[in-house]
Amino acid sequence: MDFRPKLLFFSHIGSPEAITGAEKLLLATVLEMSAFADCVLIVPEEGILSGRASAAGIPVQVTGNIPLYYSMYLGLGTVRDEVMQGTRSEGMEQLYRLLIQHRPHAVWVNTCVHPLPAIAAKRLGIPVFWCLTETLRISAGTSQAISLIEEYADRVIGISASTLSPLTIPSLIGKSEIVYPAVDTNRIEPWTWDARRRSRRAKLGLKEDSCLIGFIASHLYENKGLEHFITMAGIVGAARPEAVFAVTGKPVDPAYYERCRRMAQATGMGSRFHWMPFEPDITNVYPALDVLVVPSIIEEGFGMTALEGLLFGKAVVAYASGGLAEIMHATGNTDWLAPMHDYSGLAERVIRLSANVPLRQEVSARNQVTAHIEFGSEAYRQRLLASLEQLRLRHEPQPRIVRGSGTERCELSGWRLRPFRSREALVAAGWSGAPEQELPDGTLALLPRGEPIGEAPAPRAKPGRGAQAKPERGARAKPERGARAKPERGAQAKAGRGAQAKAERGARAKPGRGAQAKAERGARAKPGRGSRGQSQRGKSGAAGKGGASGKSGAAGKGGAGGKGGAAGKGGAGGKGGAAGKGGAAGKSGAAGKGGASGKGGAAGKGGAAGKSGAAAKRRAAVKGDRLKRSKKPSVQR
Repeated sequence: MDFRPKLLFFSHIGSPEAITGAEKLLLATVLEMSAFADCVLIVPEEGILSGRASAAGIPVQVTGNIPLYYSMYLGLGTVRDEVMQGTRSEGMEQLYRLLIQHRPHAVWVNTCVHPLPAIAAKRLGIPVFWCLTETLRISAGTSQAISLIEEYADRVIGISASTLSPLTIPSLIGKSEIVYPAVDTNRIEPWTWDARRRSRRAKLGLKEDSCLIGFIASHLYENKGLEHFITMAGIVGAARPEAVFAVTGKPVDPAYYERCRRMAQATGMGSRFHWMPFEPDITNVYPALDVLVVPSIIEEGFGMTALEGLLFGKAVVAYASGGLAEIMHATGNTDWLAPMHDYSGLAERVIRLSANVPLRQEVSARNQVTAHIEFGSEAYRQRLLASLEQLRLRHEPQPRIVRGSGTERCELSGWRLRPFRSREALVAAGWSGAPEQELPDGTLALLPRGEPIGEAPAPRAKPGRGAQAKPERGARAKPERGARAKPERGAQAKAGRGAQAKAERGARAKPGRGAQAKAERGARAKPGRGSRGQSQRGKSGAAGKGGASGKSGAAGKGGAGGKGGAAGKGGAGGKGGAAGKGGAAGKSGAAGKGGASGKGGAAGKGGAAGKSGAAAKRRAAVKGDRLKRSKKPSVQR
């Protein structure tokens, strides 16, 4: 590799009370990998494993409860449904957050019962090492478990041939390999063995010539074969008076543990049994033994207990179960294997070793040497490095298509989301038919967003559609309302289009409605305001707003020379009509918007002769004469 990768190692358990063989193996893996990678150990809780890793300088992070699936190991028919349900759990979201936080180059998942870290990593494009430390049971759902491993693992590490034996899918075989584990030999401290042996045996009250035959497990349960050990002990004890037996481990089922103790008493060897709790420091346990028995009644993935016994230079007798047989064959101990469930075969081999001290010592010395050669740290480190190089790690995760609960699709590349602007953009980028990984919306929100992929859609143009359609619709649909309610606005905005038609309809339809009343009120209330105020400025007609020709009368909106008059805004051929905006031929009437000569009636806005009626008309005539003398009109009436 041309760079130092960052690796995350996921342990399925992390008890403060005991440490399993799988945990010991994982710790050894982390320590060896740390020679060429930045390693972080991920545990569900603080315990012996995390404490040892921290003491060795390995960063540790606690995740809390992440669901485990023993149905993967047992091969239950519901396994896929269970695991997929778990991908929607809070624990799964915690895994996504952790992976985004660390951004590792690869992850290492320990044991088959811990699939969620593998799934989370794979969905984010992170390569996955999936280490199988157990042999899957063959059952109705085993094929489902195998398919999950095939789908989410980039490399499958088996710690023995036994662990890989159920993986018969061709695609899995091609990415699987055996990497026999190692023990952290720095922790076995050979220079302390003699002193520890004497101390332990003294506590047990053993004589120097006593042959201590041991059974060791982190947790005492049926699959470890404790009942087989007790049955064997009854046979050995009857044949060899120097034989003494020690059981070390943490009970997990009180009823089972008590049954085993009663069984030991029933053999007649109860006084020669020593029951001891789990001991986290193995250097306090193995040196005191003479023979170690490993009677597992399941297909062991490997058998870390047996390997530890060999490294401590002990004679080991075991059932030929799974990976145990591989260890024993590799170290020249085939003769000390008994067929599974053959406790008489165990007893026969133990009796030989107990009775023959020179033979026992010879076997013990050879085991220590061969175990270090086959399973020492240096050999393990080289196997791990070779496996890591086969994966050809990248600087960034493999790009992929991801989506949340909505319709948006994004390319996840370099820990950055780039949304596609369209389906066409996705296809053009080469992702047509690619699988899509669904991620929680909260997870997607943690990722930075980059530039969208594809061309931005052109803005929708709005040409003259509205300008053409709306005036016609308004002109046809609401002629009267427009004429009455908004005369000025209508006169300006819709000057020429349909003006003659509207004006004529207005003149015919409502020529006198309220004209007399409004005109008289206007004449009485504001007789001179328009005349004195606005007529001089020309804003409201020849005689003002209420004058003879009204707001839109003969001289238009602004008077003779005003804004909308005869020569006003609309002009002779202007916007509003023949002689101006609101003038003689204006928008809304024959001579004005509202009537024949004005906005509202025949000659003005409000009545037959203008807004202020007959009186207004008379005043307008007088004032009109004055204006004619003072101003030159543009258009004659």
